[in-house]
Amino acid sequence: MRAHGEARAEEIGRETLRERHLKERRRTIIDDIDGVQQRPARPAGPLHLPEGAPPRQAEGVQGADLREATLDSVESRGADLSGANLSGARAKKVKLPEADFSNAILTASKFLESDLQNAQFMWSDLSDADLSGSDLSKATFYKASLRGATLVKVDLCGADLEEADLSGVDFADTKLASAGSIPFVLTYPGRGRTHGSGPQVVGANLSGARNLDEDARNYLCEYGALNVPGGCEGKAAKKVRRVPRSGFSSSSCF
Repeated sequence: MRAHGEARAEEIGRETLRERHLKERRRTIIDDIDGVQQRPARPAGPLHLPEGAPPRQAEGVQGADLREATLDSVESRGADLSGANLSGARAKKVKLPEADFSNAILTASKFLESDLQNAQFMWSDLSDADLSGSDLSKATFYKASLRGATLVKVDLCGADLEEADLSGVDFADTKLASAGSIPFVLTYPGRGRTHGSGPQVVGANLSGARNLDEDARNYLCEYGALNVPGGCEGKAAKKVRRVPRSGFSSSSCF
């Protein structure tokens, strides 16, 4: 009996060590992916990024746990918030142009009246987020989820919404496009490249989107958006090809 008990204890001990080893391996893999050895601790109070920081200087918050953080009057150009968890975060009148929010979680967050020009939101989750009054000109939302988000009175001049999930988004008082608008950069087969002020919308899902005017609906149908409210029957889609937007920052907005 004693020998059996000792063998059982040894087996449990090995299993515990094995589980511990696997956890350590997972932790190491996650750290390698994030590019940091240890995630920054969740802030207890308002978050303060380095003011006027040059691009990539504010890398200390990459992958950070910033749930329900308060960001007031923050100014930082090119801040790296990629992979950060900002769900429920609150921000008003922050200046984060060229910030990298790619792969970040921003569900139910609020970034109100903020400067987010040229910000990167690729593959990020902004479900139920509120970006009202913010400048999102030339921001990239490629394959991002904005389900149920509030985009009231925002600037989307030249924004990249390709394959973004915009289902249920509220566009009240947002000028998505004017009559005759064309995307920021556009290539017509056989006619070369041209550029305008409208957002890229190829493959964007607009199912259940609200407060889109007639100009916006026509634009969405013409330039490849999907599930446009009211349908696209009788609105022929233009045969255009999306191209990278780099080097075309001189286009004027509406």
